Amino acid sequence: MNELFNVAENFMYVFNHPYVGTEHFFLAFLKKYKLKSVSFEEFKGAVKDIIGYGTIKSTFVLYTPILREIKNKYKNEKDAIVAIIENEDSIVHSILVVKKKDTNGLIEEIKNLS
Repeated sequence: MNELFNVAENFMYVFNHPYVGTEHFFLAFLKKYKLKSVSFEEFKGAVKDIIGYGTIKSTFVLYTPILREIKNKYKNEKDAIVAIIENEDSIVHSILVVKKKDTNGLIEEIKNLS
């Protein structure tokens, strides 16, 4: 799962965000796993449209409280992503709701990944 956190950190730099959040971790997950419910490009576009790009590149890595909790609590990637989607305070959950995605269907798809 550390690989996903490393990729998430890279997405923080791509967007010039001052933190690594659930949206970056979900992008890392989507880059690794192809889902029918939501694609990498679709979610990346939503992050760009809803959150946007920062103007200053961060010089250090800071995790949001939700992602830090996920990192400490879960060892399995799928369990971590499900917890993020279910957390109504996560940016991922908010973006999925704004984009009118079926979060329950998405969770089932993730649980059935091989």
